[in-house]
Amino acid sequence: MLRLKGKAIVAFHVAAMFAASSVAQLTDQVYTSGGTPTRGQITNITPAEIDISVSNQIRKISVRDIRKINFSGEARELRKVRDLMADGRYEDVKEALVKVSVESLETRKALKADYDFFGAYAEARLVLRGGGDKNGAVRKLNSFIKEHPASYHYFSAVELIADMAVSMGNYKAASKFYGDLIKAPWNDYKLRATVLQGRSMLAEKKYEDAVKRFDMVMESQYDDPESLLQKKMAETGKAVCLAESGNHDEGIKLVETIIANNDPQLSGILFGHAYNALGRCYLKANKPKDALLAFLHVDLLFFTDSETHAESLYNLSKLWGDQNQADRALRARATLTQRYAGSVWAKEE
Repeated sequence: MLRLKGKAIVAFHVAAMFAASSVAQLTDQVYTSGGTPTRGQITNITPAEIDISVSNQIRKISVRDIRKINFSGEARELRKVRDLMADGRYEDVKEALVKVSVESLETRKALKADYDFFGAYAEARLVLRGGGDKNGAVRKLNSFIKEHPASYHYFSAVELIADMAVSMGNYKAASKFYGDLIKAPWNDYKLRATVLQGRSMLAEKKYEDAVKRFDMVMESQYDDPESLLQKKMAETGKAVCLAESGNHDEGIKLVETIIANNDPQLSGILFGHAYNALGRCYLKANKPKDALLAFLHVDLLFFTDSETHAESLYNLSKLWGDQNQADRALRARATLTQRYAGSVWAKEE
């Protein structure tokens, strides 16, 4: 009798385990930056937040905190695409999307929206990195936005269109789309969008307009860590504007203050922008050797951001040549064209 009871207990636990697994498969799962996913039924989706019903209570989750969403009942093939997207494996995303049945998307509008986004986003990222049909990639992103304006991927798509416009040298369009990002409800996101808009104006040589954008960020009252980072990024942009407007000494002083007062281990991207800005200030001050050293910092130490690294490589290819270092100039140019063929810097002569 005791043996039978033991078997019954084991069977009960196995059945309960399978039942729990089945319930998990029938619920939506929202993964944020940390911990266990929130499980329930998603009842509403907007570009800013999603509503999920958990035990008959509605929880609101900010889109900016979402790492991934698994929808109940979705095909296994689409779920695999989600995991690949989360890992940034865009080549694999394109291959995996081919295996997703279009019929499986008809059960829920959000599934079709995600399918369209994954395809458009992965293609645009690959084109930005290695070159290709940028106009086609932009059309797909625009189509996604028009067909799915309420998607929680909306702001990601708009920002990528703006980045694509920068890579094509269409800075006016970039400024417009970055301006659309300012409508996002998150303070630091608004600041970052304003910085990006300022950078597109800087690239268009509209220095006064760019400075106005950078000043807006620098004078903002937000003091959370992300907002403070954007203020420093704005300072690097303003330094370049100062140099381009003839105040290169003031620009150099501004960037040197940023470098002296911050920790490179905490923000490599900030230091990449800072040293590129310093290099540009030194170029305007007619100090090519100092400029070369500044850009070399980015190439050797702060190269994680592709566009920042591409800018430094472009300048190094010129400066090494001016220093009669033809081999180094060729290597810098080769790295630029091989790694960042989709960057606007790879097209500069």
